[in-house]
Amino acid sequence: MVTERGAKRLLLLSRRGPEAPGAAALREELSALGATADVVACDVADRAALEGVLAGRRLTAVVHAAGILDDGIVATLDEQRLSTVLRPKVDAAWHLHELTRDSDLAAFVLYSSVSGLMGSPGQGNYAAGNTYLDALAAHRRAAGLPAVSLAWGAWTQDVGMTGRLGDAAVERMARSGMPPLTVEQGLALFDAATAVDDAFVVPVRLNPGDFRAHNQIPPILSGVVSGPRRAAAAAGRSAVTLRDRLRGLDPSEQEQLLREIVAGYAAVLLGHGDASGIDPERNFLELGLDSLIAVELRNQLSDVVGLRLPSSVILDSKTPAQLAKWLHAELASQTDLSAAGTRTAGGAGPAADGGADSLQRIFFTAVHAGKEVEAMRMLTAVAATRPSFESTAELEDLPAAVTLADGPRDPRLICVSAPGATGGVHLYARIAAQFRGRRHVSALPLVGFAPGESLPATGAAAARVVAESILHASDGDPFIVVGHSTGGTLAYFAAGELEHTWGIKPDAVIMLDTLALTFSQDDYDNVGRFYLAGIDSPLVNLNSARLSAMAHWFVRLKDISVPPTTAPTLMIRSAVTPDGQEIPYTDPWVPVDDVRSIEADHLSLAAEHSALTAGVIEEWIAGLAG
Repeated sequence: MVTERGAKRLLLLSRRGPEAPGAAALREELSALGATADVVACDVADRAALEGVLAGRRLTAVVHAAGILDDGIVATLDEQRLSTVLRPKVDAAWHLHELTRDSDLAAFVLYSSVSGLMGSPGQGNYAAGNTYLDALAAHRRAAGLPAVSLAWGAWTQDVGMTGRLGDAAVERMARSGMPPLTVEQGLALFDAATAVDDAFVVPVRLNPGDFRAHNQIPPILSGVVSGPRRAAAAAGRSAVTLRDRLRGLDPSEQEQLLREIVAGYAAVLLGHGDASGIDPERNFLELGLDSLIAVELRNQLSDVVGLRLPSSVILDSKTPAQLAKWLHAELASQTDLSAAGTRTAGGAGPAADGGADSLQRIFFTAVHAGKEVEAMRMLTAVAATRPSFESTAELEDLPAAVTLADGPRDPRLICVSAPGATGGVHLYARIAAQFRGRRHVSALPLVGFAPGESLPATGAAAARVVAESILHASDGDPFIVVGHSTGGTLAYFAAGELEHTWGIKPDAVIMLDTLALTFSQDDYDNVGRFYLAGIDSPLVNLNSARLSAMAHWFVRLKDISVPPTTAPTLMIRSAVTPDGQEIPYTDPWVPVDDVRSIEADHLSLAAEHSALTAGVIEEWIAGLAG
């Protein structure tokens, strides 16, 4: 704006204003270039605050570039998660429009996103907010006012919101058909796009070869990118073709074909050139799958096999081989796959999701009615009727760790699951991906969450089973225990148990936004926000075993009494709320040696902001070694 457009006065608004990282240096740099910059703290989504800042100023141009991400599949987007993303996009843009409508502006530029034009897995809220900006630009043009909405593709890793993504996520974007823009490319496209006399411009890079290679050409690009139509558009035909192919094979060959199909789709989504990079007997999580990829894989397989697959089918199946076996059974139950091709006499088989058991239905009804506390107490009562153990000697096997990333094992990271309804080892997949090739990372499930498993009868039994599972997972190597939320509570107690019972001290304990070490049975204040997150479209099967185990472990936490560990401890705290508001610093509830805050919220630090979390972990571990 200064060096290329000749601007001499700039009004730079953000929620933190002068306190934002780099603000002072930016103002000095602009001053050296001959421009005056006022850096002001203002929440542009607050109309009164914005009106106060703009009062008495003569504006000649507006560029609205604000945005916040809170990714998740549509069924998990509650009112708060929608507000988090829509407020800085929708409310702020409308206030700028209203308060500058009578100004003689030369330009009104809105930073939109290609996600609103083509869709983007896990970004329904973000896509909606950006589509609003596109519509607002058209509205202003119709009223004779200047406006252009720029539907950007992603920028490179060190720029803007993608600056928080890890290498794996950026590489996946680069293979998507729309590689990220460098700063130089983005600025050149900005100049070109704002010179176009149109309300809506799409400044992106296209790589047609990637679209064709993945057979996923967005319909809107069908006139730009030549090649086969994407698989989703041909779902009906591909399903028929698959069943015809299966009828010409014997059962073992049918299952092998389904293995190849599962491995092929997984290979594309995980960035492999072909299915040869996928071991069908290897856990999906170890292959690099995360929650968003699991949803996309489920959707693509639903299209190709012609079945409505449950949201939890990928993680429940664990491996491509097991998923292929399950798909074969489901197809066989609904269609005669013999060479004759006649319909199974009994008609359609059981529903793909198996239906919800009675406890599940009652629980969901109560939660949706706002009775989370009553629902949790019901589950606690159910858990009391299940088999329990006082000693780990009563268990046939300890919970087995799942490898999420392979790499050097000095020390290895062992993550402890938090006992949420949709929790489990998969919630560490995106953090683990940041360490792939650099450090061995595994995650431990909690006992009692699978059907037929016993629950710890006491707090002592709970601490002991987690500690022994960690010891078994370490396999004699040095290790660091990691836990997110209440998983951090269990990690801290298990470290103390290991040290004071067996004399084995972890190299360190790392807690990711762990709020407290002790809990009351009646303390269900955070149940709706953390323990029940994503229950309407879970990636794991929310059966009665999982639901009652969740409530039982929550209660057992209050009974654990273990001497504190003397291992070095780190707390990584979330610095913002889900709606992007800054959290004032307070002393942590948990005794720790070091506290680091990152620009993420309680849930996002293990998801879309996992690269930030992993970076702090690696830096801190390096400091220990030094």
